[in-house]
Amino acid sequence: MKIKKFNAASMNEAFKKIKAEFGPDAVVLNVREIKRTNKLGMTQGKYLEVTAAVDEGLPKISKKTKTRTAGAEADFATYRRPKMRPAAPDRDAEVTELRKELADLRARLEQISFGSVPVAGSVPGALGTKFRALLESGVPESLVRQIVQASNSPGFADSQMPAEEKLLREVAGFFPVPETPLRPAAGPKIVALIGPTGVGKTTTIAKLAATDRVHHQKEVGLISMDTYRIAAVEQLRVFADLVKIPMEVAYKPEHMAVARRKFRQKDVIYIDTPGRSPRDGKSIEEIGRYLKAIEPHEVHLVLNLSTRPKDLLTAAKQFQAIPVNRILFTKLDETDQYGAMLDVVKSLTLPVSYVTFGQDVPETFREATRPYLSRLILGMETIA
Repeated sequence: MKIKKFNAASMNEAFKKIKAEFGPDAVVLNVREIKRTNKLGMTQGKYLEVTAAVDEGLPKISKKTKTRTAGAEADFATYRRPKMRPAAPDRDAEVTELRKELADLRARLEQISFGSVPVAGSVPGALGTKFRALLESGVPESLVRQIVQASNSPGFADSQMPAEEKLLREVAGFFPVPETPLRPAAGPKIVALIGPTGVGKTTTIAKLAATDRVHHQKEVGLISMDTYRIAAVEQLRVFADLVKIPMEVAYKPEHMAVARRKFRQKDVIYIDTPGRSPRDGKSIEEIGRYLKAIEPHEVHLVLNLSTRPKDLLTAAKQFQAIPVNRILFTKLDETDQYGAMLDVVKSLTLPVSYVTFGQDVPETFREATRPYLSRLILGMETIA
């Protein structure tokens, strides 16, 4: 019996090294995750130490007889053995035992790791494929663990529910159900969009306003606070003139109340706010003072989903200085990491109102229902 330790960044890489040196009859004895540290003792990444063994007396298997399998077993291909003379009884028993260990190892593949995420309990192959889809979609490892554990909880794992439906239910559970804010008995619904610079607030305002005006025949009013960005007011005004929506510009907080009185007969008022850096606390507070003067019923925090996950969370937390009650994700056409939404939603515990995926007005946006978002993250839905 030959035993050796292999270091690799992932299980797939380890399996390739093991097969290259030991062949497909190798057996994994142990898997350890080891942290790399520098001279100061600081962690600088991780790697896997995989201990494998092979009986050097076993007959070699020709690579020409190799038959690829799909999914999680792609790195443990199935081989058709050439005809050989019958083995001695003791050797035959040894080969049978090694084959049994290899079969057990295959069954444990879904348990050992999905990427670098350890999975507890027995995981069916169909679920394992979807778990990897969660990782590839940008869902943080900690949340994947939660989903794995919930899907394999007593009673749930043994249910006859299809694997995809199990995952859809678990992912959907992360998205809070929207609660419609209280509205006055009379007067318009007031909706404000806030967020960092360059996330597409003005374009999104145009999409929402055009949909209400053209498709729902609602009376709409627009208020622009974005007097800082060059031509921002004119950009919105051109759109307002095109779809025949009245527009007011607020240069001071008191102008918000004036605009509200002018639009008191409208069905809905949309407020476009200037973009602010999440690290500019004073400017965020200034937007809050403007909005306090008009008291919007819905305040949507607009976030660009193609932003780095860490920066998404920073923006989400900093803009909580304003009483936000919705999240709106833009630019889904610029990323495939839809799973990053889960971390933001979990951090803010707020529902998602809409997602947008392009510049066309008003087509490239849609309401963000829990089933749609869940299917999107699991790769079962498209953004179109």
